[in-house]
Amino acid sequence: MATQWAKRLGATVIGTVGDHQKGEIALAHGLDHAILYRDEDFIAAVRDYTGGKGFSFVIDGIGGETLLRSFDTVQDGGVVASVGQAAGTAVILDNAWLSRFPGVRLVRPSVLSYLADPVKYRAAVEDLLVMVATGLRVSVGAEYPLTEAARAHADMEARRTTGSILLIP
Repeated sequence: MATQWAKRLGATVIGTVGDHQKGEIALAHGLDHAILYRDEDFIAAVRDYTGGKGFSFVIDGIGGETLLRSFDTVQDGGVVASVGQAAGTAVILDNAWLSRFPGVRLVRPSVLSYLADPVKYRAAVEDLLVMVATGLRVSVGAEYPLTEAARAHADMEARRTTGSILLIP
């Protein structure tokens, strides 16, 4: 969904994927370039795709060492948005380490900030629903009975899923 949204805003979208199948799915949803992060150095690939400039905006949903490496893909004045910690425990970013990337901003967006403000939440939901109504594709990768929620989580953790996962009561 983020890829489709960014494309509607006119962005060139470069993403990392774990395998060729996931790359094909991402490309079908508008991704311009898929980097197989297990097979190639994603920092070098980003530099190649951007002519050495790097990104103006990065969304990192992995965390850990991947978040740290993401900073090497961002241009001065760019933003790294950390939205997940699939790699486990969050890393500690101290001022000495962050000083290596002058002008780069780190943000931690969260839906929780919207929940605290009903007006802001309603506006964000309306924006999302307009995007869906005008063609934003929501891919359902799998459905599991609610009683198999643990298996659904295990499959996500093992990277056996793509798209949204539905738990059916």
